[in-house]
Amino acid sequence: MTFVRGRRVLTIAMAMVLAGLTLIAGAAPAQARRAGLAQPAITLPGGSQAVAGGTVTVTFDAGGDRRVTGFRYSFGSATLDARVAAGVRGGTATVDLAVGDITGDRPLYAAVVDRFGRVGPLNQATVTVTPVAGGELTGRVLNGYTWLPIAGAAVTLSPGGLQVSTGDDGAFSVGGVTPGVYAVTAAVGGDCPATSTQTLEIDGQGLAVEFYLFPECAPEQ
Repeated sequence: MTFVRGRRVLTIAMAMVLAGLTLIAGAAPAQARRAGLAQPAITLPGGSQAVAGGTVTVTFDAGGDRRVTGFRYSFGSATLDARVAAGVRGGTATVDLAVGDITGDRPLYAAVVDRFGRVGPLNQATVTVTPVAGGELTGRVLNGYTWLPIAGAAVTLSPGGLQVSTGDDGAFSVGGVTPGVYAVTAAVGGDCPATSTQTLEIDGQGLAVEFYLFPECAPEQ
């Protein structure tokens, strides 16, 4: 009887061991499934160049891995301090990324994130940030009384001190102006001086303006 009981105890013990092995074997694939997150694909649909102060469009792709719920990313350093959710699990996300004012080739880093907050390995792309093109200020200087052009008037931009003179038709052009806000002054001297100043914002697309001067010696009526 004791032998039979011993066999039963042994059988139960073996069954428990086998059950434990089964649980361990079942857990291993689950752990394997959670491990090994892949790098996200990084694409730049609008191209890899952006003007300083502008944005670049970036798409992250988890490649169908349904463990992935979002992405972490950063620009210029690998801090991954920005986050965006995938449209669907294992899908994509698109962001408009501000590139700042530092020009040259800048690194963009990204990694996938699963629903437990685990972060996958980094992937990297390069964005080329180009300087803002200089703008052009064009226009005319006219006599405010007669609307006739004023030749030889001085047009000055401040800050910077750029200065040009008007031609016989009263026209002027200042090229290569760094985008910004300027006080632009048109002035004429001589026996009938006159001055006019306008505050203008000049961007990379340029600007056209007209100045009307009213000389101190107004024409007789």
